[in-house]
Amino acid sequence: MLLVIDVGNTNMEFGLYRGAELIGSFRLMTDANRTSDELGLWLCQYFQRFGVSLDQLEDVVIGSVVPQIMHTLSNAVKKYLGKEPLVIDEDVLEAGVIECPNCHSQFAVSDECDCDEDGCDCGCGHDHDEE
Repeated sequence: MLLVIDVGNTNMEFGLYRGAELIGSFRLMTDANRTSDELGLWLCQYFQRFGVSLDQLEDVVIGSVVPQIMHTLSNAVKKYLGKEPLVIDEDVLEAGVIECPNCHSQFAVSDECDCDEDGCDCGCGHDHDEE
């Protein structure tokens, strides 16, 4: 299962997915004054509410526009869920995105796109030679 956390300025939204199916969600007010223990206990109650064992959790992804809460939230995930979260924050967003000039697929700057006007090797599956 995958736990996805969207941290906004007003609320944090939590979603628990089994494959592509959302099996439960809840919100907490974004509050930089909460402790990692408070957040961790909320998370544990959340799993219990939906009848999911913590050992069923495979990964945690956090998207955030609120850097002030990330240390506390990441520590809560590590301490109570036993997972190292993948964090998508301003550092990732500042890295930028490039676009394939042929198929317009978007890639993180760290990825490579080997497309040129003769063809596309970006994995999009589109045959640019037929255009």
